[in-house]
Amino acid sequence: MTEANGVLTILSAAVQNNASDIHLKVGKPPTLRIDGELRGLKTPPLEVNHMAEVAATLTKAANTQPPTDADKQLDFTFTIEGTGRFRAHLYRQQSSWAAVLRIVPETVPDPKTLRLPPVVNQVVDLDRGIVLVSGATGMGKSTTVASILAAMAEKRNLHIVSIEDPIEFVIPDGRSVVSQRAVGVDVESFETALHASFREDPDVLFIGELRTPLAVEVAIQAGESGHLCVSTIHTSDVASTVARVAAMVPEDQRRTILGRLADALQVVISQRLVPMSGRPGRILVAEVMTTGPTFRQAIRDPDKHKTISQIISREATGTNCQTFDQHLLTLVRNKIITVETAEAAATHRADLLRALRLG
Repeated sequence: MTEANGVLTILSAAVQNNASDIHLKVGKPPTLRIDGELRGLKTPPLEVNHMAEVAATLTKAANTQPPTDADKQLDFTFTIEGTGRFRAHLYRQQSSWAAVLRIVPETVPDPKTLRLPPVVNQVVDLDRGIVLVSGATGMGKSTTVASILAAMAEKRNLHIVSIEDPIEFVIPDGRSVVSQRAVGVDVESFETALHASFREDPDVLFIGELRTPLAVEVAIQAGESGHLCVSTIHTSDVASTVARVAAMVPEDQRRTILGRLADALQVVISQRLVPMSGRPGRILVAEVMTTGPTFRQAIRDPDKHKTISQIISREATGTNCQTFDQHLLTLVRNKIITVETAEAAATHRADLLRALRLG
C-alpha cells in the first residue's frame, strides 16, 4: 500500500471526520460512514494486495495471529495510540479480504452526553431483573450499554461481569470490580462463559448479545436469582424484542419462558439514530417500556405481543414509557429534528402528522 492509502492513514482520517465506521473492500476506495451516510474517500480503489496488508496490519495491532487461507472471518478490537480504539470485523467476500471497522470512543460517554432517556437513572440503581437494549446495527446499542455499566461502576460497589465478542468499550472499575471476558481470548466460547458466569459472583451480568436459547435461560435465571442482567438484541422496537425472545426458545417451552420473562423483565429500551436539524450529527430516539401489570400480562401471551406498542402509548403519561412516535414529536416541537426526519422515522406516519397538526 502507498503511504496515502495506508491503513493507519485511513483510521486517522476516519477519527478526524467523526466517522462511526470504516468499510474496506477490493475495487472500492476506503469508505466512511458519517452521520449514517456512506462517503468514499477521494483515493484510488483498494487492490487485493492492499487488503492483504490491511489484514496483516490490523491483526498485528490487535496482537493476534494474521488470518490464514482457512479463515473466513475474524473479530477483534485494538487500540492505536494517538489515534483511537477500533472494533474490527475481517471477512472473506469474492475470494478476497474485506473489513468493517467500528470506531469505539476510548472514554465511555455518560448518559447525559448521549441524551439517554430518563429511565436510565432507574436502571443504574436496579438490583435485579433483566434490562434489554434493542435496535438495528449501528444504532448505538453498545454505547448505551457501556454508558449504563460505567455509571453503575462509578456510583455503586458491584461486581460487573461482561461476556463480549469482542470487547468494545473498556469499562473503568470506579467503585466496582469490572470483569470483561472476550470470547476466544479470555474464554473458549460464549456458551462456556455463560455456564461459568454464576460462579464469578456477579451482581450485574452483561451478555453482549441475546441470541441463543442458552443466553435467554441464563438472563432469566439471573433475574430470578437476585442478579441484574443487561443485554442487547437486534430488533426494531419493544414489541419485536419480546417476540424475538419468544422465538428463540422451543415452542413447547414458550409459554413457560414467557411467564418467567414477564416476571424478570424490568426495562426495554429500543433505539434509533436520526439526523439533527441544522447541524451535523445524529440524535437518539428511544421507545421505552418499564414493565408493570399490564405489560406483564401482554408479555405472557404471544397473541398480545402486537398490542405492546399501544399499551406503551397509553401508559406514557407520567411514567417512564414512551413510543418512538411520542419521542419524535417532542424532538420536532423542540426544533431538534425536522418534520421530514420525523416522518421518515415514524412507526405510524399518519398518526404522527395528525398529532403535529393538533399540537
